[in-house]
Amino acid sequence: MRCGWGRVAGLVLGIGYVLGCASAAHAQYYERETYESPSERFLYAGAQSLTFAPRPSNPVGDSLAIRFTRLAGILGFRQGLVDILFGYSRYDQHGITRPAIFLGTTVATELSVAGKPGNALLLPFLIAADFMRAEASGLSRDDFNVASLGLGTGLTYRLRSPGMEFSTSATAAAQYSFEGFSSSSGSSIVLMGEAVVHLNDVMVAGGIVLGYRIRFEQWSMSGDRDDYHALSHGPFLGVLF
Repeated sequence: MRCGWGRVAGLVLGIGYVLGCASAAHAQYYERETYESPSERFLYAGAQSLTFAPRPSNPVGDSLAIRFTRLAGILGFRQGLVDILFGYSRYDQHGITRPAIFLGTTVATELSVAGKPGNALLLPFLIAADFMRAEASGLSRDDFNVASLGLGTGLTYRLRSPGMEFSTSATAAAQYSFEGFSSSSGSSIVLMGEAVVHLNDVMVAGGIVLGYRIRFEQWSMSGDRDDYHALSHGPFLGVLF
């Protein structure tokens, strides 16, 4: 089973990265006359409060359903409009410690709708892919292993000045979802928001990145036992290179 969900996770990240290379290059070419999409590259790490709980449509009883609020560690890589994120946490259920793992990729292209190159309101179009795994406990093991892939859009505001860049964005995506070990499929809705500051004149590598993000995802599956929602939010710190 571990090999199975590992292949699903690899597929999610592989699709996102390959599409990202082409999408990011297209974004920079298409908008170059009026607006140049970001090309900065950085690694980041942070901590998030992660809440995972069943939806009302989930028929699994409270004694078997997965439900927790825990602190999760995150590691990520971003280059331009391509973002790859890994999150990990552990939680206790009925006296047993279980892992929760998240893998996510977003790939975007931007269209400038107002403002100037240094102070612009943008319309992003993105491909979103993710994989969430949370292990259950008890005699009836209903682990959550769902991968999703879809499209989204939203709004981004970006302000640039010498030595600094600030951006804030709010996006939403609709995704097709499938369970890793069964024929269950369905959909998910993702809402994402973040605020990021790049400080390029700081004497650390190529500069540092400070950010805060929030993410909400809700799954609606043909097997109602996989109807869950997840909310995460928290700060992160990155190093430009």
